[in-house]
Amino acid sequence: MKEPKRIQLPREVWVGRGVLSKLPEVCESLGLGGSALIIADGTTYGIAGRRVERDLLRDGIKTSKILISEASVETVEKVRSSSRGASFLVGVGGGRPIDVAKLASFYDGKPFISVPTAASHDGIASSRASVRGKKSPVSIQTHAPIAIIADTSIIRKAPYRLPAGGGGGATPNKN
Repeated sequence: MKEPKRIQLPREVWVGRGVLSKLPEVCESLGLGGSALIIADGTTYGIAGRRVERDLLRDGIKTSKILISEASVETVEKVRSSSRGASFLVGVGGGRPIDVAKLASFYDGKPFISVPTAASHDGIASSRASVRGKKSPVSIQTHAPIAIIADTSIIRKAPYRLPAGGGGGATPNKN
């Protein structure tokens, strides 16, 4: 008998123009408070991360941030060190920040919210994280984001090469 497939889904998915402003409301409905660690890169922090930080602070959630330049096992460990006091993580960006946030949150048993800035692959919603290992890339089964906040007014401004190049992400991984 074939093993059954298990699919883990986010509890909240918000898609639409201006939905990034709903992040504090989503946190409240999911019981997320205390403090958040925002994971972004230099570009995605400017695109949406700064707003995430401002909106969470305004809602009484303490924040800290870490800007990453690569998705690697070493980066995941740095994020885990930075997230010790955080109640939850927020990955802001495309593949690298979201995959690093996903893996760090999984290892530490913390929820994470996915805030995509491009629709270039399925990692914004999937439970798999791809990072560079010591010798080669690895794809690791983790957990799905607890929520996805996909603001189309941000995603539509992504360079064309990002969604055009991400079609392979829609192809299911063979496990």
